[in-house]
Amino acid sequence: MFNSDLSLYKINREERHFGFLFISELLNNDLFRNKIFSLLKERCGTKLLDSSNFDLYAEVSSLRDYWYNLGDPQLEYSKVHDQRLQLLIQLLYHIGYDKTYLENDLFWTTSNKNNRKLWSPSQWSIEKLKNIEKEKNDLVKIRWAFRAKPDLMIDCPECFMFIEFKVVSSEGKNYFGYKQNDIQDLIGDLMKKLIPVFKNKQFTRISLELIKNGNNISWSEVIDILKECHRDTIGYYMTLRHFEENFNFR
Repeated sequence: MFNSDLSLYKINREERHFGFLFISELLNNDLFRNKIFSLLKERCGTKLLDSSNFDLYAEVSSLRDYWYNLGDPQLEYSKVHDQRLQLLIQLLYHIGYDKTYLENDLFWTTSNKNNRKLWSPSQWSIEKLKNIEKEKNDLVKIRWAFRAKPDLMIDCPECFMFIEFKVVSSEGKNYFGYKQNDIQDLIGDLMKKLIPVFKNKQFTRISLELIKNGNNISWSEVIDILKECHRDTIGYYMTLRHFEENFNFR
């Protein structure tokens, strides 16, 4: 039988939960946000984060969303097809492939050239990609980049930053060769290459972890800052209680 004396907030291991509480304070606690942005600028070596001019995106999938923003091929086939084709040509060229690779059926919904559409890179077949790759996972990484969802993106006029929340797990990896940090670097690179609004922005990434490691920040540091930024609201007290129960150690 489970220990019924423990409230869930004392044993919760879900990274998204703590991430959403962190985001809530960023949005609703101006002093907390200013101090956190200052800490991020210090650790990432950038002066471009602007705590008065920003957007936050939780579990962001920017490459996927810009792909589908090109339009609905059911309604505007020629226009959408041409835009997606040009994007994939540019994408493949960026990693060392010419457009002849797009003749391979794996990029298309059907082999019938009179009635086919381009797959989103997030839907490419890993097994088929491995048969045409020049180097191990160089195309598979594109698929991962279109499927990945960094925990938080801060988007400012001159820069954008990914923040990954870590509670129990370390950097995401798998036996196929996937490494979370590498894929996030690739996402940032592709956003700057393919999405005009990000072209001239500086990209950085950082992790929020249990224990300070290198340039990353720790939950204990977040708690210290939160205590300095008191606000008399139910949300503040709940957030502090949840953070302290799980992260208040050195």
